[in-house]
Amino acid sequence: SSPWITDRQGVQLSTNPLKDPRVRRAISLAIDRDFIAERLMAGQGLPVGDVARPGVFGVNPALSPTPYDPATARLLLAEAGYPDGFCIVLHGSRDRSFHGATTLRAIGLMLNAVGILCKPEALPAAEFYPRAAKGEFSFGLSGWGSVTGETSYSLRLLLCTPDAANGFGGVNRGGYSNACFDALVHAAVT
Repeated sequence: SSPWITDRQGVQLSTNPLKDPRVRRAISLAIDRDFIAERLMAGQGLPVGDVARPGVFGVNPALSPTPYDPATARLLLAEAGYPDGFCIVLHGSRDRSFHGATTLRAIGLMLNAVGILCKPEALPAAEFYPRAAKGEFSFGLSGWGSVTGETSYSLRLLLCTPDAANGFGGVNRGGYSNACFDALVHAAVT
């Protein structure tokens, strides 16, 4: 369960819907990345399907952004046992990027449209990032860029199982852990 996720009456759920891959896929399908990039970011953003933008070394050009498909999102929510949706708080920073609070609100509206009543909570970066690092939030929006100009930096820090001694998973706030993935990234960076 999560203190940031309730049913539509405000009662905390006994199970966390985000643990169901169908719910996570539904959330992704409900987000109109083209609208965010073109309208909110005035064409300065680019929807991507990989951990970095095209042109960064190691990006797989065959990976496309998740398409905007609210109808399929609603079907997946119903299939996962949430035909009436649920309520969730989306945490993020309001002052780290120019579009932070606006993007939070837009995603909130997009999720509302598929039945997930989303309350965006835009916090100062000085509050959001330390709390996110402690795992205080269930659902967050954050930016990321590869300062090394290649993808292993992002894969190693964002998606590998946390292993501080070897410098892996330091920003893996979702707790993702996959031994096969870890082994591939370890081999790639060796």
